[in-house]
Parts: sequence; C-alpha cells; structure tokens
Amino acid sequence: MFFKGLFLLFYQPFQEEFGGKIFKEPFGFNLLGLSRKLDLGGTLNLLVASIVWGFGHISGAHINPAVSLAFLANGHINLVRALFYIACQLIGSVLAALTLVELIPTHLYTSASSKNSIINSTLLRLKRESNSTKLPGENQIFSSSVKYSNIGLTLLSDQITPLQGYLVEVLITFVLLFTIFACIDKKRNDLGGSFPLTIGFAVTVGALFGGKFTGGSMNPARSFGPAFINQNWSNHWIYWAGPITGAILAGFVYKFLSFGKKKIQKNH
Repeated sequence: MFFKGLFLLFYQPFQEEFGGKIFKEPFGFNLLGLSRKLDLGGTLNLLVASIVWGFGHISGAHINPAVSLAFLANGHINLVRALFYIACQLIGSVLAALTLVELIPTHLYTSASSKNSIINSTLLRLKRESNSTKLPGENQIFSSSVKYSNIGLTLLSDQITPLQGYLVEVLITFVLLFTIFACIDKKRNDLGGSFPLTIGFAVTVGALFGGKFTGGSMNPARSFGPAFINQNWSNHWIYWAGPITGAILAGFVYKFLSFGKKKIQKNH
C-alpha cells in the first residue's frame, strides 16, 4: 500500500507534468514560426486544450510553475507536490526545447549572439557564420524573439522597459489564472462547455496581447527551456516574477470575490 500510495502521489503526476511539457513545448516553441496571428491563436488554443484534457485528471495539468505556486498559495496542493511539479516542468521544458532542435530544419534558425550557447557547442550544425538576419518568410508576431533564435526564446521588445514587460506578464497571467480558478470552482454548478477550451482561449488571448511585447510567456518553464539551451538570460527575471505575481494575485482576488458566496446553481 505504501508503494502504491507513493506511485499515485508522485509517479503519475510526474508523468503528467514532465510528459505534458515534452508533448506541449515543441509545438508551443514552434508557434513563433507561424505566419499569421490567426494560425497562432487557433493552434495555441487547441494545443493547451489537448494537454489539459489529456492530462488534467492525473495532476491538474499545471505545466506551469506559476499555476503550481498559485495552487500552493490557495491551498489546493502542498509544498512538496508544488516543488515536485515545478522541477518536472523545468526539466521537461529543457528537453522539449532540445527535441525541437532535432525536429526543425536547421535553416530556420538564426543566431546572432549565442556563441556560448549549449546548442551551438553540442550541436555544431546549428551554428551560423553570419550575424542574425531575417530569413525569408520569418514573421514578426513576436518581434522580441527574432533577435537571437526562433526556437522559442521569449525576449523583451525594445519598445518597452523591463518594468512594463513585467507588468504585461503580470496582467496576462492574472487573466489566465483567474480563468482557471473560475473553471475549478466547486461552488459553481452554472458552468457549461469545455473547461480545456476555455483555458486554451485564455492562453491564446494572453499570447496574442503580450506576444509583441514580451513573447507572451505566462509560464516561467516555457521561457526557461529555450533560455537555458541558448544560455541567454536577458531580462529572464521578468518571466519568473511577472507570471508568479499575476498567478498568486489572481488566486487571492478570486478567493476574495467568491468568499462567502453560496453555491451557484445552473438556471434551466
């Protein structure tokens, strides 16, 4: 019974948080190559919905340290589980970024200032001799991400300050987590439709709004993998401080607004 309990407590959630990252991030990183915002929005929505639908029953499909910390702050999970999830998410993000390197043709990459990149030192075929230039068909959906590499780096646009970038990440992550807490509220019986699609739409809105400013991360792990393999930590603190602040704030605000309210019944 002890080992069965240990399996249920850690191994199954590990499969979800680690496996979910491996499954999701290669697609998510590569969305930077889509040519139209409509393509980006639709693909991102369905991608997140698929992950939440497929893995949500195991551990909640956090796939995001900000989500795990917000759930910890609101008492949905304990500290040990939160730290375990976050470790799996970060490892999964790094391996997912490396997986994407192997999946995408090398001519789609650009590299301007990543001479110390782990990718360029271990996978020499990705290194280019010239400075970064815009490749034919390369898009500007995430203008901050084309300076170094299009493998998914989330970099701050030169149009805004670090403080503004931080606030953008706070805002879009707040919207995402507020939506998540609304979807899992046990006091509500008035909810209909698909929760995974609803959460997917929230991610899409955040990505489309924040994409041109910060890359629209909303997820420290999503930014960590590409930053790690490129060894590019430019303003990386934004992608931790912003989402975590927004996530925890959303949890507290939702809890405050719903405090003392009776169970909501669906009107027929």
